[in-house]
Amino acid sequence: MSGTLADIYFVFPNRGEQQDALPAHKFILSMRSPVFEEMFYGLDAGKQETEITVRDIRPTTFRALLK
Repeated sequence: MSGTLADIYFVFPNRGEQQDALPAHKFILSMRSPVFEEMFYGLDAGKQETEITVRDIRPTTFRALLK
């Protein structure tokens, strides 16, 4: 996946120093999922984050979900 025009990054911390990060587009995710729509644009959206830490799924699995 290209990070071109990405406005959100899903970060997957690991035990080492380097982290995996997957770029994404809030608008596209929001169009396909009411959960992402609420997360990014809903009443409880809060401050504009550019990174979301994901701890309970592997990056390869999450990449498949995004596709």
